Amino acid sequence: VNMAFETLWITAEKSWNGLIVSVINGVTNALLDWLFIGCLGMGVMGAGLATAIAHLTAALFTVVYFLLPNKSSLRLRRFDPSVLKDIPGLFFNGASEMLGTVAGAIGILVVNARALSYYGEIGVDALGVFDYIFGLFAAFFFGISNTSVTVIGYKHGSRSFGEIKAMLKRGIILMLI
Repeated sequence: VNMAFETLWITAEKSWNGLIVSVINGVTNALLDWLFIGCLGMGVMGAGLATAIAHLTAALFTVVYFLLPNKSSLRLRRFDPSVLKDIPGLFFNGASEMLGTVAGAIGILVVNARALSYYGEIGVDALGVFDYIFGLFAAFFFGISNTSVTVIGYKHGSRSFGEIKAMLKRGIILMLI
């Protein structure tokens, strides 16, 4: 849900708000990990609880923002049943993303199960720390990618193909650095 909300922030031209919500999510998760695992000794259960609370907190910030009057052009509104006709196209369009997410989740489940069987809870905790470090690097790449998609879509609509090529070149250089 939070990944979907990130694109809402970008589309609403409030990417800084999205960054702040992501930071709140990460800091909340890290602090609750420290509290639940370190102070309260809850182990893997505490880590899972910390992650769930952190994601829920970030989602609530986003939902509240888009429900209340704001300076964005986007608002959450009452469900319109006429959009149900678009669902088959959405499933087809999102199938590759779904498969990638499912494959990633299965991979994480298998790796965590193996770490738990070989090294116990400390192995899963170590993988969690590695995941945070990886997340710092991945956030940079995903940030460039997600922002570029929105801008490239806009530039494509205005037929500014030269600007799209320039963005591609800058993006590749930035990612290689």
